[in-house]
Amino acid sequence: MSRNGPGHGDEAAKLKEGYPSRQEIDSLKTKLSQWQSPDQMRAVVKSVKSRIGGVVLFNQAGLQFLMDAWVTAYFDEAVGVKEVCLVDDTWPDCRVQWADGGFKSFEIVEADDPDRRRGDEYLRALCQYQ
Repeated sequence: MSRNGPGHGDEAAKLKEGYPSRQEIDSLKTKLSQWQSPDQMRAVVKSVKSRIGGVVLFNQAGLQFLMDAWVTAYFDEAVGVKEVCLVDDTWPDCRVQWADGGFKSFEIVEADDPDRRRGDEYLRALCQYQ
């Protein structure tokens, strides 16, 4: 832990570990596109995020599916679902299976300031504590 705040030193170490390879990204997409419990999906996302950190997550192109998986995995806390999966297609982003056996597809949308560059915010914060 950094003396200037929790996690900033950890983020720098994660950034030095490197970015996920194309092969790892493809493997994660395959894993997250399989039906699984929300707890299982949460575990995958938490494991990846703890290894790569927020700087990589928000700056490396091609990782939006991890944000979609995070939303999908936590969706059950709001409405309760039996199983979840990402959809390897343009639309929808995910599918859920309700406890009663029904299925529903969802597109995950983030509303934010169009000029915001979250990845840059992470990098600035990281540099501030180096």
